[in-house]
Amino acid sequence: FDDNMKSRLEKAKSENKKLRFIGKFEDGKASVALEAIGKEHPFYELQGSENIIAFHTDRYSDPPLVIKGTGAGAAVTAAGVLGDIQQCLVK
Repeated sequence: FDDNMKSRLEKAKSENKKLRFIGKFEDGKASVALEAIGKEHPFYELQGSENIIAFHTDRYSDPPLVIKGTGAGAAVTAAGVLGDIQQCLVK
């Protein structure tokens, strides 16, 4: 870790939070940011290669509709990325 990341991690831990990269799609705009989240957040208990998505809608606001499951893992993901790169080179 660089000093900035180390500082963010230590601050999160001191507040009983975890750092998670969280992608959002709101008002037609997408973003991804590293956020410190508390135990009340649906992504807090995410482990290893698990995937999770939370839908905040008019009907599912608080709490959101959450879908969680096992991810592909490193080997399958790497093979998929390599396959995508090969497809780009062919085109």
